[in-house]
Amino acid sequence: MARILIVDDEQRMLQLMKLYLTPRGHTCYLVDSAEKALELV
Repeated sequence: MARILIVDDEQRMLQLMKLYLTPRGHTCYLVDSAEKALELV
């Protein structure tokens, strides 16, 4: 499936999105800032 980069400064929201997407076969990359997200792309 898809590789998804999730960016949010709230740790609970990151975990919630991962919890929802991972069982559907997606690989999730979680970061808490735009700067960290830019390093990954």
